[in-house]
Amino acid sequence: MCNRKVIVVIFVLAIVFGVVAFSLYRKYSKSPYSENVKPLGKGLDQSDAKKIFSDSQEDNNDRKYLQEGDNLEGVDIDSICVNAQWVNVSNDRSGSLSKTGKLRQIYPDDPLANELTGFNYYLEADVKTAVSGPFRDNLDYFVDRFVELKGTDGGKIGDIQIIEPQQIRCSGKEVDKDLIDRRKKILKSISEEVNSLSPVKPPYKTWVLEYVEFIDDNNLYVYYYDSVEDDENQDIEEDTQRKLLVEVSNSRDKINLTRKAYWEPGEEDYILKSGSDPFKDVSEDDLESYSFDVETNDWIRD
Repeated sequence: MCNRKVIVVIFVLAIVFGVVAFSLYRKYSKSPYSENVKPLGKGLDQSDAKKIFSDSQEDNNDRKYLQEGDNLEGVDIDSICVNAQWVNVSNDRSGSLSKTGKLRQIYPDDPLANELTGFNYYLEADVKTAVSGPFRDNLDYFVDRFVELKGTDGGKIGDIQIIEPQQIRCSGKEVDKDLIDRRKKILKSISEEVNSLSPVKPPYKTWVLEYVEFIDDNNLYVYYYDSVEDDENQDIEEDTQRKLLVEVSNSRDKINLTRKAYWEPGEEDYILKSGSDPFKDVSEDDLESYSFDVETNDWIRD
């Protein structure tokens, strides 16, 4: 009789333990957003459209990032950008406020840092818009690009409108396919003509492109170096990098490149050796940079 009571007690305890264990499993293993997974857009692989569902913050380079919205790691941002595809910044879609401008990050030494204390981004336009919230990985991909932000009205700080971001996509010149195609042709021409554009011969092997900075649609800085620096078997202490100012013009379908200025490295900065630079006062924030990948022989938007 006693043994039967013991068996019954053990059986009841086993059931209770199972119910509790299952409840805990449901609570901690299932994300509250796991039923709302959606792809980023047409043409993207489902693996590229995975969501980050954690509401926690992680320390990244001493900055706090909110993990929410679409995960863009490994996704072709340039393709998303030129096709004006919406990217989810948060898991909320209730906002109808829309703002456009160039997305800027606010740094401690930025003149706006005092005016927009506690903000990490803003939209640069005729009328600035402050972007609320912490640092976000999926916003960082669009910094220094012209974008459209959708979200909710966050009120004002002084005369500056605040938007609480929910979605973002590229806009303006970022989706101008004629401009983009022309830039591709310019970059291709730079790749083919860097050795003839340079006023001096490479000291060791051949000139290789490093990156370019578009000042506007017809002028750019070109940075290049001697390919000997890529040779692991060579120990070169000399800085072989050079800099050009190149003007672009069109004759029919041909891209014409003209060297307007040439620099060589100095102790702290480049030294102008020939020509002149009418763009020397242009802010670095207004330059659009593309890096050259030596291995793939292709250009990547920075």
